[in-house]
Amino acid sequence: RTALFQIVSLDEKQNICSYQKGWAPDFLAMICPHCGATLDGESDSIVLHCHNCYRAWVEDRGQFVSVTWHAGKNPRDGLAQLPFWKVTLETTGVDIKSFGDYLRKTNQPMVVKKDYDGEPFSFIVPAFKLQPKMFLTLSKRFTVAQMKLIKGKREDYGKLYPVTLPLQEVVESLKTLLVTSSVYKKRVAPAIENISIKLIGNELMYLPFSQHGNDLVQNYSNIAVPSSTLRLGRKL
Repeated sequence: RTALFQIVSLDEKQNICSYQKGWAPDFLAMICPHCGATLDGESDSIVLHCHNCYRAWVEDRGQFVSVTWHAGKNPRDGLAQLPFWKVTLETTGVDIKSFGDYLRKTNQPMVVKKDYDGEPFSFIVPAFKLQPKMFLTLSKRFTVAQMKLIKGKREDYGKLYPVTLPLQEVVESLKTLLVTSSVYKKRVAPAIENISIKLIGNELMYLPFSQHGNDLVQNYSNIAVPSSTLRLGRKL
């Protein structure tokens, strides 16, 4: 530390930027703000979990902020639980007010049931890093299949895969997700500049997956995620 300040003093004589206090690292103890228990999470995870009070936390400007979350209903022990951001939206410039509106506007090849019009417009997006093409593909598939996803109890969750994709990056990709999820992209893309999307709610949801060969298959929707894309995503 003494040598550092000596070097800084020499640099100041040469009109080089001196040491700033903001360069020093800050430390935040991994203690649950609610109950005081130790938080659990891998080194690359941006969300930490408390196994005592079942709350989840994310760091924001030097302090922990609570994250709304739930685990998927897990019919068997030992299943991997992959995280997804569920973002609920309001749009202007395009008339999408419900999940039913989303299916109609994007021309999805499925029957739009009456109760779909009572569900808010939400995207279901992977909360872990993937290659861009796979990220967009899985976002579309899980968004379309969201009525099949079943909530479980927080106490029932198994092994949680780390959250590595910040919510802010998901928000920045919403317009792209809207275009790529449309069957007729050429109809939606020209109007995208006039579309405004506002985030009105979000939660973190973990869904159970079973290993089938080289893929992880989601238990409710049968959507497959190649294991190789997960390994590559940990390096992005």
